[in-house]
Amino acid sequence: MFDGPLGWIFIALFVFVLIAIIFGFIFTNTLMFSSKARGKFMKKQIDATKYMMDESKENIKSISDDMAYATKDALKTTSSAIAGGIKEGLSDKIYCKYCGSEIDPDSKFCKNCGKEQ
Repeated sequence: MFDGPLGWIFIALFVFVLIAIIFGFIFTNTLMFSSKARGKFMKKQIDATKYMMDESKENIKSISDDMAYATKDALKTTSSAIAGGIKEGLSDKIYCKYCGSEIDPDSKFCKNCGKEQ
């Protein structure tokens, strides 16, 4: 039945697939039940993650610094608008909710930043 070169190719392919299945079964079970083996196998992924975290520290710091300055400016603008409103009492003056500059009560857009109120 397995005579000739085609028969030998079929047998070699069958043995190769059988060995691959057995190896895969052993490898999967080893990773499932052995923390040490799982750690060794995942070392490259862990190293890559550490490298990405180290490389992104400067970017994260820069973003957080920019956000802190933006928040500081926004708080300063808001507090000055509130303080101006308190000092003026109940007047007809209103302030832009985006930039804090004084605008006319009937204005739909801010004269300073151009945003819609």
